[in-house]
Amino acid sequence: MSKPRLAAAMVAAFLAGCSPVQEHSEADRAPGVAYASVGDVVLRVEKTDDLPNAFGRADLFGRKRDRGFSDLRYVGLNAAGQPLFRRRDVDVYSNETTMSRTGAQFGTATATAVASHAAAVAVCTSGAPKATVEPLPPDTTEFAVPQGTGGKLTIGTHGLEILAFDAGGVQYRSW
Repeated sequence: MSKPRLAAAMVAAFLAGCSPVQEHSEADRAPGVAYASVGDVVLRVEKTDDLPNAFGRADLFGRKRDRGFSDLRYVGLNAAGQPLFRRRDVDVYSNETTMSRTGAQFGTATATAVASHAAAVAVCTSGAPKATVEPLPPDTTEFAVPQGTGGKLTIGTHGLEILAFDAGGVQYRSW
């Protein structure tokens, strides 16, 4: 096998051997005890996944693409005196790949004449494929946390426990 073919085979095997695309989530604040007033966001979780390469595997350089967010907002007390929260989930549609981020750009087609011999050199030109990234309509849910339930709420693997609340705000512990 020639050296260029061997190198191409090694690169293809290396790229195909990347890890599978995985989803990730990250909370916007450090775990611990905090306080939120009425209308404040109590917890916001940003969602991403690995940018897929040409083989459908995770990007070799660890780049990510946006997949939306979920946030939890304290809105006060309901008529029964229970803490009231509003959760909003926004998903992002994205067909981004490593090729749409970096693209493949080649030189332009050229034609040259040398003495009486005409030589034409055609080189493909291609820009990066267009990526579509757009937020979908938000999904919003409002709910009360009944007393005696432990007061624990979760968004994916992130959560919080309600420690105390009143009409002005809520004290909680996040993890």
